Amino acid sequence: MFKDSVSMKVWGALSALSLLAGCGAIADDERAPAQVRQAVTSAANPIAAGRYHVLVVRNGSIWGWGYDGYGQLGDGTTGDANYNRASPIQLQVLDAQGAPVTFKSVAAAETHSLALDTNGKVWAFGYNNVGQLGLGTYQQSLVPVQVPNLSNVVAISAHTGSAFSMALDSDGQVWTWGYNNAGQLGDGTIDRYDRKLSPVKVKVQTTDGSVSYLNDVVSISAGLDHCLAIRSDGTVWGWGSNAGGKLFTPTSVTALYKAAQLPLPTGTTAVEVVAGYTHSLILLSDGTVWAGGFNTWGYLGSPTNPGRVNLANGVTLSGVSRLEVGKTHSAAITSTGVYAWGDNQFGQFGTGGKVSASHAVPTYFPGGYPALGEEFSAVLDGNGDVWTSGSNVHGRLGRLIPGVAAADQLMSTDPTPRKVTF
Repeated sequence: MFKDSVSMKVWGALSALSLLAGCGAIADDERAPAQVRQAVTSAANPIAAGRYHVLVVRNGSIWGWGYDGYGQLGDGTTGDANYNRASPIQLQVLDAQGAPVTFKSVAAAETHSLALDTNGKVWAFGYNNVGQLGLGTYQQSLVPVQVPNLSNVVAISAHTGSAFSMALDSDGQVWTWGYNNAGQLGDGTIDRYDRKLSPVKVKVQTTDGSVSYLNDVVSISAGLDHCLAIRSDGTVWGWGSNAGGKLFTPTSVTALYKAAQLPLPTGTTAVEVVAGYTHSLILLSDGTVWAGGFNTWGYLGSPTNPGRVNLANGVTLSGVSRLEVGKTHSAAITSTGVYAWGDNQFGQFGTGGKVSASHAVPTYFPGGYPALGEEFSAVLDGNGDVWTSGSNVHGRLGRLIPGVAAADQLMSTDPTPRKVTF
């Protein structure tokens, strides 16, 4: 998620934290930076995939489909008798004066959703059992409700399986709310029963115990129980769970309660960050992808942790312009097409088959904005069309699967990307 002007043992030893933050790099003498780029500070995300649902912004309006059992589609209902919406529905959201609200960005989690309007206000809807809507209560909402005491927001983020929310304001400060079992809110607290019902500011780990807040941030991404952010100087900061090393720190460090600078390969800065379920990706300034975390099903696209995402022949994937992670698979938009890696049991890669891969493989998806959920993928192309592939349970694909009987549609998969009809 980007700023708009254009995804337990604690690290308690401050001396070790200072060393981590100060090193800023991992030796990587074998590579010289290619085309150097600055951190992305543009474009809101017009499409998002939750665990079983999709949201997309079209001409300022939100459309959605998939599972609606908690009201995460925001249409005022919980879907059909089985809580499903198998085709797109359009939301009608009005402000206090009765005028239609214009949106520019969406974020989708497991059971709740977020939307950002053109006035910098955040709207939330769906389940609210741990305060993930940020309304100051546990009240569920089947329609979008404005998050109070939060303004001038330029980016929002939530992850497929998460129960917390994240926002970036125009001053470069990061706000979080909801579940905090692994320190993912970054406010210095952690408890399996901890939750924040209203937005709190992310703090920075300091050596003298003073209170300092993360600032000058241009890009954010919320994962399952961890977060990543890029500052304007291209450095990456992270907090929350470090399970599997998804914060790119030694796995002996299980969590960070406050933001800390994370190491990057020598001679690089970060362009984009995406925090996933059990792994994370960083788009580096040389156009390659740095991956860290668990590597089940080849999540990292690399034989090492951390390491650069590779192609089948071992050559490093390059020319990348955008990244996305789902629960068990990842995707990259490159100058030569869309690539995917990880788990492909349900055809979520969009390759026409269901063979998983521990390296990046080309897909049939067009370029654009990728959104990956659990067992499915969606891409918004440059013409405003949405293409989907993978599992259609709960109507996640938002369309019919050719050659499949009506009674079997929501129990089937389609490994070939096809266009959603609005």
